[in-house]
Amino acid sequence: WDTNATTILRSYGRVRGLVVGPRGELSKDLVDLIAMAATAAGMKNWMELGEESARLARARYLRVFRRKIALAAVRVQAIWMSSRLQQARAQNAGGSGPSQREKVQRWRTKRAHEEYANTHASFRSANHSAHRRRG
Repeated sequence: WDTNATTILRSYGRVRGLVVGPRGELSKDLVDLIAMAATAAGMKNWMELGEESARLARARYLRVFRRKIALAAVRVQAIWMSSRLQQARAQNAGGSGPSQREKVQRWRTKRAHEEYANTHASFRSANHSAHRRRG
């Protein structure tokens, strides 16, 4: 595919995946970004933190940044899942039923299934009875 959009996107270089898993695990690209931020923060603030060196401050920032990002992501996921559960409960309780579009789609699917079953029912029963006669 060679469109204007892909050309523009390719001009930016490699796309990085900043991903946090369901248990707070971090993608390699996100770990690399956190390491860069921790290095910069450690070099700038090591004396204010009361650390002996920028390297020790970097280690401290690494722990804090990783923990805060992972915890924030897991919390957001839990909130999202909780809200989805509340929506599902409301729908099951009759709060907001299926949309008109969903009802029509279900009806069409059911009708198509019935037509298929009716078309092939006589063929299937004829084959079944033919197999019974042979055996």
